[in-house]
Amino acid sequence: MTTAKQSPLWQALSDANIVEGDAPTRNMLSSPWYVKALLAMSGWLGAIFILAFILAIFSFFMEEPIACFIMSFALFSGAYAILSTPKSEFFEHLALAFSLAGQALFCWALFSQNFDHNSWLILGVLQAILAYVMPSFLHRLFSTAFAVAAFEIVLITYGQPYILGSVLIFPIVWLGLREFTFIKHYQRNKGVFYGLVIAMLALNSQQFLSEDLFALLSTADDYLITISPWLIQGIFIAAALFTSQQLLQKNSIKLNDKLAIAIMLITLILAFITLKAPGVLAGLIIMLLGFNQSNRVAIGLGTISLLVYCSSYYYYMEETLLFKAGLLFILGAVALVCRLALIKVLPRLALTDNHHKGAYEK
Repeated sequence: MTTAKQSPLWQALSDANIVEGDAPTRNMLSSPWYVKALLAMSGWLGAIFILAFILAIFSFFMEEPIACFIMSFALFSGAYAILSTPKSEFFEHLALAFSLAGQALFCWALFSQNFDHNSWLILGVLQAILAYVMPSFLHRLFSTAFAVAAFEIVLITYGQPYILGSVLIFPIVWLGLREFTFIKHYQRNKGVFYGLVIAMLALNSQQFLSEDLFALLSTADDYLITISPWLIQGIFIAAALFTSQQLLQKNSIKLNDKLAIAIMLITLILAFITLKAPGVLAGLIIMLLGFNQSNRVAIGLGTISLLVYCSSYYYYMEETLLFKAGLLFILGAVALVCRLALIKVLPRLALTDNHHKGAYEK
């Protein structure tokens, strides 16, 4: 893209007070994907040899937790310094390998002292700090996802494994609809957003995980927090309604409009229907966010999640094949009826609201 082609876009951004100064020029060429993959592999391979050399020299330090902590923060500092240099696939993946080794040392020192919910909480806080500090999209994404996983394990030890998946919908919707509001923090927010999305989709699909994981991490003595199931379901419904409200606000539709009321009612009904299958609504929310923001990655994540979840739900149903086939037929028929209803009803509601607005303005 040349400077001449950038000028109209840059001028529009400048008029909106989003950017300042002259339009930048792009002189660097983009490398093919296979070159980037080769550089990434080279970075990881080089990092593995460097770390193996360091660990071989300082192996006697690994027996002391304090030494492991010091070495881990030294690796974090080295990763940050590398990521702060001009972008390169080789150095970025080299820094990621350094950071991963630092996290492994940190976990080794942390869990060798005490393997309980406090250790997982400390690990989650560390990952959250790394997600904020490290200037790398991949690092922010993985650190955010790992932080959510650590906090989820903390909640599992307290006997509450299903609450975080619903709570995460609130920050995801808020961040997703304000993608360009905080333009100076766009790269940081982007990595955190995708990390939260992946974690949320995984958490809302965890009903297919083995109950042995919950039994391993929690016992009856650990249930220090007792939350009623209806409260967790209420948070899930509130998250769905919050999503619709934010989307309506983003598209300048008032809540007292007939269209907005119809959308909120449909959302409420859909939330009640999917209380026992939260992965369906979670995938739909990500798809809607991606469609509203023209974000193909979010649309793809939501679509894949929805397909995988529905397929898994269908597979794990303890019913006959005849019952499953009938259920699929009913769902398909309902989907077609909903499509026809939306095609006929939504334009009429929009025209009615516009008519009332025009009469009111006169």
